[in-house]
Amino acid sequence: MGKDREQVVLLHGFTSTSRIWDEVVEALGDAYDVHAPAALGHRGGRMLPNGETYTIEATTDALVEDFDALGLERPHIVGNSMGGWLALELAVRSRAASVFALCPAGFWDGSDDPYQAHLRKIFVRTRRQTLLSRPLLGITSAIPAVRRYAFRNVAGHGNRLSREAVLEAAAGVLECRAYPDFLEGPPSAGARSFYEVDCPVAVRLAERDRYFPPERYVSRIEKRVHGAEMSVLPGLGHVPMVDDPGLIAREIADWVNRCSPQAAQAHGGQQRGDPE
Repeated sequence: MGKDREQVVLLHGFTSTSRIWDEVVEALGDAYDVHAPAALGHRGGRMLPNGETYTIEATTDALVEDFDALGLERPHIVGNSMGGWLALELAVRSRAASVFALCPAGFWDGSDDPYQAHLRKIFVRTRRQTLLSRPLLGITSAIPAVRRYAFRNVAGHGNRLSREAVLEAAAGVLECRAYPDFLEGPPSAGARSFYEVDCPVAVRLAERDRYFPPERYVSRIEKRVHGAEMSVLPGLGHVPMVDDPGLIAREIADWVNRCSPQAAQAHGGQQRGDPE
């Protein structure tokens, strides 16, 4: 990879896989040094030793080790859902040049927040439905209407996914070894503030997000990530790169260029000033 290019890391969400970024990686790959690692306990990722618990902290520790192995000191970190939470955790550890968080998780209102219990029910139901449908996935995943229905909670246009992408997503759910620990973890795990972040942060929520609806989450994020640049992506769902990977790639490139004068100059863009 070119050492003179900006480094960009893409972090996937809970039960997802790094392949969810494929189209974004393709769009960004000519201009940036792009990495999409698999999270600890997820399909393609490392396992914890027996007896240890999968937590956000352990997952962040593993990513720090991955960064060190890849020579990534402070890349621009993009994360979706759990990946957005991990991006902020890495920024607290001064391992991010910038953070671009898409529908980030982790902004619960303490241990009595009923919404966290609601999310756990969604994940349990998703896993159960995936297990039940597994014998027929080879056939049903070829039907656009089925793909749209199967991804209705995370995307408005799940039908645009390929059959292979649907099978990969199902494998991600079924092979997620972190499932029990994350779903049974302490409810207060998300009552976290990120005042210590020492880099620019952008947060993009999605208008049609069924997990973290903007009308509920804008105020939560503003309280816990001071100075973040926030906006809402119209018409997109919780995993917005499913609905419009081209738009997400352009949003990422614009953000990285604004955070890096060298990148903006190299790619012929106009520097718009430092993110506010």
